[in-house]
Formats: sequence, structure tokens, C-alpha cells
Amino acid sequence: MPTTPADAERLLAVTPIHLAGPGHEDVPWHLGAHFGWFRHDSADPDVALVSACERATLTRPAAAPAGQGRLTLTVGDDRFGEPWSVSFDEQAPTEITASVLYAVAYGLNEWPGLR
Repeated sequence: MPTTPADAERLLAVTPIHLAGPGHEDVPWHLGAHFGWFRHDSADPDVALVSACERATLTRPAAAPAGQGRLTLTVGDDRFGEPWSVSFDEQAPTEITASVLYAVAYGLNEWPGLR
């Protein structure tokens, strides 16, 4: 974060030239390997994964073919108020879906008070 006008002048804004394109086929399943998310025996067939701390769920319509259907990440904790959520469909670039899912998963592991 710049602290003086001179610092701000040295900043360079960089954006990706190309995103890999649509799809989220394998992205959610890496959450289990990297962050301890697991399949939950839920009465709701749309619940795909639950975070290790059980404060976040990743849902996808159970009837949707593999790699299709809206992924919805919901984060909440009764101690801190209302949950929030974000959704991605199969047209969302994989890098964006992965970045959000990994940032939340990492945050939940490293900062237990994350809301």
C-alpha cells in the first residue's frame, strides 16, 4: 500500500492477459486434499463438501452432470451473525473460482475468527 505520492507512482497495475476459460470440474475436490474439507452425510443431497471447521459448505445441484451446475460457497457462524455466500457457474474462469475457494479455505484454517 503506498504511503507517499512517490510510492504510488512506482506501482504497476497488472492484469492477466488470458484466463484459462470456463469450468470448475476439479477445483472443489482439491479442497479436501489441501484443506481437510470432507463429504458430509447431510440430508441435503446438494451439499458437496464441508470445511474442516464446519463453518463453510460447498453445494452443487446433485442432479447436475459432473463439471456443470452452480457451485455455491456459504460461510457462516452463529456466533458472528448471518452467513454470506458466493456462487459460480460453469462459465466462471477456473482461476477465479479456485482463488476464492482457496482464499476462504486458507482463511478458515489460519484465522478461526474469520467471518
